[in-house]
Amino acid sequence: MVMKKTFSIIVFCLSLFSCTDEPNSKEYKVTVFNNSSETLIIETYKNNVLLSNSILNTGEKGVNCTYNFESFIGYQLNTCQIDSIVFKFAGNKGYLSSINNPTIYDFPDDNNPFGKSSKFIINNNVYEFTINQEDFINAFDLP
Repeated sequence: MVMKKTFSIIVFCLSLFSCTDEPNSKEYKVTVFNNSSETLIIETYKNNVLLSNSILNTGEKGVNCTYNFESFIGYQLNTCQIDSIVFKFAGNKGYLSSINNPTIYDFPDDNNPFGKSSKFIINNNVYEFTINQEDFINAFDLP
């Protein structure tokens, strides 16, 4: 009887301490892929401070970030440390995407890099925010 109680207590304790409330996280890698025939300038910002200025020629990738999270959410603010991105083509045409302040210069149909945009294409387990020729054709005149 004592052995049975001891065994029951051990099983109860093991099951109690083996449970976890931590979410299952997965590693996500994101980058920008210039699939247009134009040179693309990418400026990243946090709190209106310029963090990086990258030039991507046709076929090049840049603005890389890796994070662990429960689900894919594009460029994740806390890990990637970016809250807005300017995508510029020649002639000051392009897009302005911001996580906190949506702009009239953003990609249409919620296709900005701070969410589950259809512009992300998975290539070798990397989520590539793909800029294509149509993006160049439809680009805004930036302020």
